[in-house]
Amino acid sequence: MQTRGRNKLDMQLRNDEDLRQYVEKLQDERNIDRAQPYNEQLIGSQHHSETQDHVDHSNELNISVDGNGESGNPEARNCGPTLLKEIWKLPLGKTFDVSFNSRNQPVGKEGRKLASFLGIIARTPELTPLHVDDWRNFDNEEKKKLLNFVRKKFSIPKCGEDFVLKSLGKKWKDYKCSLKGDYLPKYKTKDALLKNRPSCIPRDQWSGLVSYWLSEKSKRHT
Repeated sequence: MQTRGRNKLDMQLRNDEDLRQYVEKLQDERNIDRAQPYNEQLIGSQHHSETQDHVDHSNELNISVDGNGESGNPEARNCGPTLLKEIWKLPLGKTFDVSFNSRNQPVGKEGRKLASFLGIIARTPELTPLHVDDWRNFDNEEKKKLLNFVRKKFSIPKCGEDFVLKSLGKKWKDYKCSLKGDYLPKYKTKDALLKNRPSCIPRDQWSGLVSYWLSEKSKRHT
């Protein structure tokens, strides 16, 4: 019996590294729609990992949209794999309806899901590359694609677009800062840093990130 479509491809891509390379090829060719389901698979795989990097990651999912910790909230503890499963199982064309307050911030249960989901995207290099030195230097078209990616799972009104992009930018910057704090003090030379690349980050992005950390420009901003 023949296996067609995505299932056949998933059988061929036996590990995350193969899958990452395939996604990067699709994105280089601007085949964003074809890349999306594999990005979803990568995100899910990352979040189910038992490494310490992703234990830290799941802690971020307990942060509310206004930045106040909600770790004592039982509802907040249901983030992580449970949240992802709920998101990916949405029927095609269905989205979570997110309400925004007068300050154009998402509120309520669906707002917390959105904030958590944005944290996951910000920590997925295939979607938000790490070797870009500043969020403001991201191409506007790429930001639009990220917004459309989020909109496949969440209903985002026009007034909420600015929140989504600013939140992604902040979470992306925070993730890069946490990586620098974890790796640069421990591995002080370029060679040592490159040899100890986190498995969840593509080699070219890690190399670019390390080069930036060690640059005079980065040192001036420290």
